Amino acid sequence: MPDRAARCAALLADAFPEGGHWSEAEISAVLARDGGYLFENEGGFLIVSAVLDEAEIWTIAVHPDKRRHGYARDLIRQAVEKIALDGVTRLFLEVAEDNEAARALYVSMGFTEGGRRKGYYRRATGDRMDAILMTLQFGA
Repeated sequence: MPDRAARCAALLADAFPEGGHWSEAEISAVLARDGGYLFENEGGFLIVSAVLDEAEIWTIAVHPDKRRHGYARDLIRQAVEKIALDGVTRLFLEVAEDNEAARALYVSMGFTEGGRRKGYYRRATGDRMDAILMTLQFGA
């Protein structure tokens, strides 16, 4: 798992140069827990944490050179397929209000907006951005 966590930490730094990414140790700790999942493809990775019938996407990262080629959509599909087999019926995520491409992707996959966290994300400039809470209901 350490090699995978190191790759993920490096990709997060590339994907989000403004900061706020996780360390290799933090990624390893999440993946070592019950209900921690890592999904990977040649463009990026996604980490999900599940408890009973609910799960949350903790992070999704696609290398900047590989964006808009379906890698994020593929990662979400992989995750939904696997966690549905494990009894999950609802998937949550947070996305920055100004991340229009990601929000459009999530809506196209059936996620709905359900709330907002004011000033949740801090930008490199010091500005704060709201997080939009989104949910995908599936399965039973």
